[in-house]
Amino acid sequence: MISTVTEDLKQFWVQDQHFWGHIENSKWLLYVSNVLQKSLIAAQRLYDDKTVVVQEYDGRDLCCVVASLTQLLLDPHYRTIVGFQSLVQREWVSMGHPFCSRLSLVYSSDNQQSPVFLLFLDCVWQLINQFPTHFQFTETYLTVLWDCALSSIYDTFLFDCERDRGNSASVALGNPPLILRSVWDEITFGRDAYLFYSPFYHPPQPQKSHTMLYLPVQYQISCLSIWQQCYFRHMPVLEIKGGGNPQIDLFARILLSQTENENHLGNEMMPIESLSSVGSFFPFSPFSASSSTNHPSALLLSSLSLNASFHSTEIMLDSMSMLNAPD
Repeated sequence: MISTVTEDLKQFWVQDQHFWGHIENSKWLLYVSNVLQKSLIAAQRLYDDKTVVVQEYDGRDLCCVVASLTQLLLDPHYRTIVGFQSLVQREWVSMGHPFCSRLSLVYSSDNQQSPVFLLFLDCVWQLINQFPTHFQFTETYLTVLWDCALSSIYDTFLFDCERDRGNSASVALGNPPLILRSVWDEITFGRDAYLFYSPFYHPPQPQKSHTMLYLPVQYQISCLSIWQQCYFRHMPVLEIKGGGNPQIDLFARILLSQTENENHLGNEMMPIESLSSVGSFFPFSPFSASSSTNHPSALLLSSLSLNASFHSTEIMLDSMSMLNAPD
C-alpha cells in the first residue's frame, strides 16, 4: 500500500484536485455504509423478536463492529459514556479483538494491519452526526479514543487477547511485570473531560412499555459524511478559523450553562471573547487564529488496510488509504 504525505502546500493543492477521486477509489464510505446496513438489519430483526447470529471466520473483527453498532442502535444505555465504555470493554477487549496485530503496534513479518476499530468509530460518528440528541458523548471523545488506541501506552488497546494481557502482568515468565493504565482511567477525568459530553444530549424518557426502539440510521452513501475532525485535523490549510462545528458546540454549552445547572458542560468553559480564535478542528488545532501551514500533513484516513470480509456479502473489506488510492 502506498501512503503519500503532503510536504508543502503546492503538493497539497495538486492532490486536492483529485480529492473526490481518491475518496471514490478507496471505497471507505462504501465499507461504512455496508457495516451500518448490516447493523440496522440486525437491530430490526431483534426488534421483531427474532434471533440474530453474527458470524465471521474468527469472530474478532467485523463481528465486534456489527454487534457493537447493533447494541448502539437498540439500547440508549450504550450511547452514554459509561455505557459506551462497557460496550468497548466487553465486545472488543474481553472478546479478544487483536488490537496489537490490527494496529501494527509491534513489528511482525506477518502483516495483519487493518483499521477495524477505526471503521467502528467512524460508524459511531455517523450515528452521532445523524442523531446528535441521542448520544451523551461527542466526536472529540471518539477522536481521542482513536489516538489512545495508536499510542501504545494503554493496557486496553495494547494486546491481542486476554492471555497476552495476563502474561504481561505476570512475573512467572522471569520478566518484571508490565504496569500500564487503562485508557478509561486516563480520559474520563481531567480538565478537558467536559469536551467529551455533548450539550445536545437529551436523555431518553422511561418507556411505559418494554418494547425496544432502535435508531433508523440512514446507511446510504449519500447520507454519510467524511469525519473531518479525525482525518483532516493535522492539515491547518483545511481549518475554518472562527467557524465550524466547535463554534456551535461551544455556544450551546454557554447557553446551557446560563440556563441550566449543567455541571459537566460548563466547569471549564472558556470566555466568550476567546471563541473567535476557535477553529473547526478544535480542540486538536492550536488555540490561535494564526496557526502555521508549513509543517507536513498527511492526506490519510489510515495507514492500515482492511483485510477482513463479511460472510455472505458482496464486498471485501480490503481498502487502501482513504485519500491515497491511485487515480
